[in-house]
Amino acid sequence: MEPNELTIYRKTAKGAEELQTRVHGLEQRLRRPLFFVDGVKDVAQLSAVMRPGVAEVALARLVAGGYIEALSGDELPANIIRYVARANDPTYFLQVKKAIQANFAKCLGAFSETVVAEVESCNTALELRLKLRDIEEILVAALGQDEGVKLARKIGYELTRLMPR
Repeated sequence: MEPNELTIYRKTAKGAEELQTRVHGLEQRLRRPLFFVDGVKDVAQLSAVMRPGVAEVALARLVAGGYIEALSGDELPANIIRYVARANDPTYFLQVKKAIQANFAKCLGAFSETVVAEVESCNTALELRLKLRDIEEILVAALGQDEGVKLARKIGYELTRLMPR
């Protein structure tokens, strides 16, 4: 079965053992993705709680290492509710972009033009998530460490907030 955003993974015995004992020496950067695999969340949901582009690579490495496996059709939970990032809806994404731009114009002053241009150039929630680290650096420079990170996290939350499909 070729994985896609609807694929659901579960931990194998090796994966569960690794989380409890660290006996297999799994890389630290793969432990977090392994932790989130629960036999219920699909790849789209897992992607929402990880940095953009991380989920697919991490999941492939976990499968290759024998830490997780994809569920087959007859193993899927009966009453599963699928979720998707709300910002994947183009109308909602435009609302988020406009709110971000308005917020930046108020609190960033001279810095706002650069950040607003970065936000405006994004056509999807994923593109904006990918640029969020760069935008966070600008926010930190303009607002200070605590406030800049806080605002970047608020934006990240809006881009990854889930809703039923």
